[in-house]
Amino acid sequence: MVLLSVASQAGNTQHAQGLDARPVMSLHRVPWLGTFWLAFVLGIALRTLLVGGRGPLTSEEAGYALDAWRLLTGHAKPAESYRSAPGYVQTLSLLMFGLGAEEVTPRILSAVAGLLSVLFCLPLARVLGRGAALLASVLLAISPYWLLLDTGGGPDPVAVCLTLFGASLAVTRHWWPWSLAGAGSVAGYLLSFGAPGVWLSAGLVVFVAYTTRGAWRTARVALTLLAFGCAAAVGLSAFFTRAPQLPGDAAAATPLSFAAWIREVGLSAPVWALATGLVLFALGYGREQRRLSPGFVLAGLGVVVLLLAQALPAAYRPPPSTVVLLAGFGAAWLLEQSLRTLRPSAP
Repeated sequence: MVLLSVASQAGNTQHAQGLDARPVMSLHRVPWLGTFWLAFVLGIALRTLLVGGRGPLTSEEAGYALDAWRLLTGHAKPAESYRSAPGYVQTLSLLMFGLGAEEVTPRILSAVAGLLSVLFCLPLARVLGRGAALLASVLLAISPYWLLLDTGGGPDPVAVCLTLFGASLAVTRHWWPWSLAGAGSVAGYLLSFGAPGVWLSAGLVVFVAYTTRGAWRTARVALTLLAFGCAAAVGLSAFFTRAPQLPGDAAAATPLSFAAWIREVGLSAPVWALATGLVLFALGYGREQRRLSPGFVLAGLGVVVLLLAQALPAAYRPPPSTVVLLAGFGAAWLLEQSLRTLRPSAP
């Protein structure tokens, strides 16, 4: 009996030690900062979806006649919008009119249309994860205003993403050219755009998340998908918007065709926004591979193209903020690669 008791005590001791040796869930391992960032964006999206009175932007405040998006978000009746909207919106408006709903159905179709417009995020699932890609698609779908265009005088979404990306490089690369480029992008952004408090708070959340162990990966995925979503939304907006008009201008009531919109505004915003998204993803993907990958080569070529594009007509030139930010990233990358090449190899 004594031997059995000793053996039982030894077994219980080993079992307790085994339980103690098991990994314990710690709050330090929970990406709470990244989760807070995603919850923040999701809350804004849900507010856009649920608040029926108005969205974050209106055509009067922004100076843009966003008939298509006003229709898709339920802020305009189909009978008032389908005559002046492009063919894509005409089809959706006729479908809405046939279903006989003016409040709930447009919002549901808004989510469906937005989800279809960002399905290109799904091929990134092999790199970023399927859940993150689906989450980004849902966020973009239910919040077309928030991720489309901040035309009310606020910061450009592409510039925001580039600035946050530069801030992350300043922390994660641990090399002074990247730190200089990141600090310069943040300073230039704040001086040029005067970021409102909400965007500045979101930027600080992502910046801190990058420096926190266990949370930086979630924040990086969210930031990359946000950049792609903004670039895609800006590009798609070329098919859904009119030329900019001053608030209260009588000419704002006159619809413009897509050809007239191109002649008035040019292709600078959609084309260069999409190019910025591609270069940004190439930079992030190349950094993930930890080698001189085709992504880094594409990023360098993208900067060269942006610099040469200054010789193009004004309607096709990229925004100055995009040129400055990408040129800073490209210069830091070229300097880093040059110094690595000139560095003597170990014997």
